[in-house]
Amino acid sequence: MSEYIHKSHNVTVLLYHLVFPAKYRRAVIDESVDMVLKETCLELEKRYQVKFLEIGTDRDHVHFLVQSIPTYSVTKVVTLIKSLTAKDLRKPVMSIEAYRKMAAKMDQHMQQLANQNIQEDYLIIDRMMGYTPDLHKIWVGATDTQLMALANEFPRFYRYALIMEDAFAKERNKTSRPYDGTPEFSEPLKETMAAILTTAATLERGYQTLLEEKQLSISPHQANELDTLYRKWLLDLECFKKAIKSDSSTTKMQHDYVEIGMDRITSRITSLVKCSAQ
Repeated sequence: MSEYIHKSHNVTVLLYHLVFPAKYRRAVIDESVDMVLKETCLELEKRYQVKFLEIGTDRDHVHFLVQSIPTYSVTKVVTLIKSLTAKDLRKPVMSIEAYRKMAAKMDQHMQQLANQNIQEDYLIIDRMMGYTPDLHKIWVGATDTQLMALANEFPRFYRYALIMEDAFAKERNKTSRPYDGTPEFSEPLKETMAAILTTAATLERGYQTLLEEKQLSISPHQANELDTLYRKWLLDLECFKKAIKSDSSTTKMQHDYVEIGMDRITSRITSLVKCSAQ
């Protein structure tokens, strides 16, 4: 329901019924788009003097019943809604099931670390390094409602997320860092490194599971799949290292950081591979 808005010199109740069609009237609005749209509008209410009384979606258009103030022209209201919702809707939309699968893997690996009595934050950060890309996808892509659901369902994933958030906050608050001023990796190198880290996490979790379930019947097919993935990962890692060396925009410091970090991960995975083969 609309309410009177009281300002120092006026009392108003301005309602606008706005209809935004999809481009070319394409039927592109589904449940996931509807959810992102409504979450964005709720955030918009917190930052601007607009209130969404009703939001209705159809396959090819959206209806808004909006209340605002006299100092906001209709043009401004429309521009706010179009620009801010478009920005969020352009982000790749992932389903809650996709987020659940990623969170479940982190939750499982955190349990494995707990079984090994690895509790210190710095050790968890080091051992869970491969999950950084997926954690980032969840943290920036999931809605507040989805994050709450994931935190309730996967408490160990939530603990890992809080550890990483705290670590990033401490890093940001430092007055200076050794890597300040160094250029970022190119987009292809960033994507390759993210894929290598994600595969490394899969390998660590997979081989640890094999070790924990050694007494159970593990199919040779599962073990062979992991071994094949491990060999491919080693080849991809070497290609990545060579690509960094040949990239003229990459500094020696960046190369050294990658070498040290990847060597630690490789050493852990190789150790797990040897133990699982015994």
